[in-house]
Amino acid sequence: MLGFGVLLPGEVTMSLEMRPPAPHTELISETGTGNGELSATQGGFQLVIVAVMVWLRWGGF
Repeated sequence: MLGFGVLLPGEVTMSLEMRPPAPHTELISETGTGNGELSATQGGFQLVIVAVMVWLRWGGF
């Protein structure tokens, strides 16, 4: 759910900023960095969820 609520607006912003002849590179860079950090956070949470599911099913690691 993080993708549609948080990442998609940033991606749209970057796409629109890349269209003009003189794109605002600082905004594109900041938005891309933020999206990368959010993606890494989401991936970390997904790994934690998988670990918890394994722990619940098998009673440990």
